[in-house]
Amino acid sequence: MRGPDPMEQIKSGWALAMCLVEQQAKATKASRRRRRVRNLHLNLNKKLAKQPKENTTPAKNMSSKEKIQSKINEFRVLENELSTMKRGHRVYQQQQNSNVFFLAETAKCKMDCEVTLGKLTADLKSKDNR
Repeated sequence: MRGPDPMEQIKSGWALAMCLVEQQAKATKASRRRRRVRNLHLNLNKKLAKQPKENTTPAKNMSSKEKIQSKINEFRVLENELSTMKRGHRVYQQQQNSNVFFLAETAKCKMDCEVTLGKLTADLKSKDNR
C-alpha cells in the first residue's frame, strides 16, 4: 500500500493556495473600495466645513432672477439624484424650519421636486417677461 501521490498533494496544495490568494484579493479589493468611499466622504465633509454658511453669503447682492436660477439648478440636481436612486434606498425629507428629518417615499419626493421645479421655472419666465 502506497501513500498519496506527491504530485497530487502539490497540485491540491497549489489549488488551495490559489483559492486563498483569490479570496484575499477580493477582500483587499472590497476594503480598498470601502476606504475610497470613506475618503470621499471625509473630503466632502472637509470641503463643506471650509465653505461659508448659506446665511453668511452675500445673498443681498444677488438679483431675484439669479436667486431663482440657483434654486432651479439645485432642484434639477435633486431631481437627477432622485431619478438615479435604486428602489430600495431610503429618502428622508426635512421638516420645514427645523433640523428634523422624516422617512419619505422616493416617488413622493420626486413629484414634489418636479412641482417645485415647475413653479420656479414659471416664476423665472414671468420675471423675464417683465
